[in-house]
Amino acid sequence: RYAQDDSVGRVVDIPYASGASMYVKGKVFRKVGLCNPDFFMYHDDMELCLKAKLAGYRVVLAPKSVMRHKYEFKRSIMQIYYMERNRRVTMLEFYKFPTLVLLAPAFFAMEFCVLFGAILGGYAKSKLRSWGYFFHLSSWRKIIAERRKIQELRSIPDRKLMENFSGKI
Repeated sequence: RYAQDDSVGRVVDIPYASGASMYVKGKVFRKVGLCNPDFFMYHDDMELCLKAKLAGYRVVLAPKSVMRHKYEFKRSIMQIYYMERNRRVTMLEFYKFPTLVLLAPAFFAMEFCVLFGAILGGYAKSKLRSWGYFFHLSSWRKIIAERRKIQELRSIPDRKLMENFSGKI
């Protein structure tokens, strides 16, 4: 929606940038740190951009830039596991507790629908395995430790963090 709406080619704010094509100033890394190594695959770019936003930086699209990235979307067991796990970890680490409570009904409804789709699509085992990560105390220790660091960066409310989010892909 951003590039199409912007007929004059201005830089516009976006929810997060793709890791395949992003430019990050060194001062941002010095302030927010590098990507969480547990996010080595899927949502690492979102995690970095959300940390930058919480610290008060903008994440923008430069519509005149050109990037080519060869990528084939093929559903694999590991891809689904990491996408699902990292999406949930991101929510737990970034959002304040009142936001998590507010999102909970929609989140669980969506989880049920995605599980139904996973059953039909033949990848339910991987989807359920991603939930298994949250049944380990060591996982919660990591999430809580990372959450503390992330929340210390906070200079904006959740509403501002999510203002450019969209329900469309």
